[in-house]
Amino acid sequence: MQKALGIWMAALCLLITFQQALIVLHFELNREAIEIAFCINKNNPSAKCHGSCHLKKQLQKAQGAKETATINYSKIDIFILAKYSIKIENVLSRNGKPASMHPDTFYKEPFREIWAPPPNPNI
Repeated sequence: MQKALGIWMAALCLLITFQQALIVLHFELNREAIEIAFCINKNNPSAKCHGSCHLKKQLQKAQGAKETATINYSKIDIFILAKYSIKIENVLSRNGKPASMHPDTFYKEPFREIWAPPPNPNI
């Protein structure tokens, strides 16, 4: 389930990222049909539009949707209200000293040594 959700989210991110490229790709693949159906200048062959007017409209529409989706706030006030409080008590180990939450906090003897190569007897 998590793998499918990850693939779905990755596909959505890619579609959003390449939205304009997909619009241009759709236009190039269907140029003749778009020219016949949507071109404003199809009766004026000297304009040599070939449907690019429809492409410009689609790209402007996609850019406008992207700009309206982005909202910039000039000032945001953040108040942190804690609903819960956590009380940490000392946990005693077997010998009566406070125990650490992490067992590797204190270094033991082998880790304190500075490792050096053995001396070279040929020198």
